[in-house]
Amino acid sequence: MEGQETRIVNSLEKISAGLGIDFAKGINIMSDATQTAGSVANEAGLSFEKYAASVGKISEMTRLEG
Repeated sequence: MEGQETRIVNSLEKISAGLGIDFAKGINIMSDATQTAGSVANEAGLSFEKYAASVGKISEMTRLEG
């Protein structure tokens, strides 16, 4: 698990910086969605990065939260 925290934080920052929504809001949306359905996405074979990017992009496009 060591190093995973850094990978997750770096991924959230990078993805949120590329979205057309507020930086902090993007991170919150992705974090909330991961807490809610992250294990399901993992079981489906999605990487954290792909899942977070998908949630972020959907939120950006729809203006809805995760």
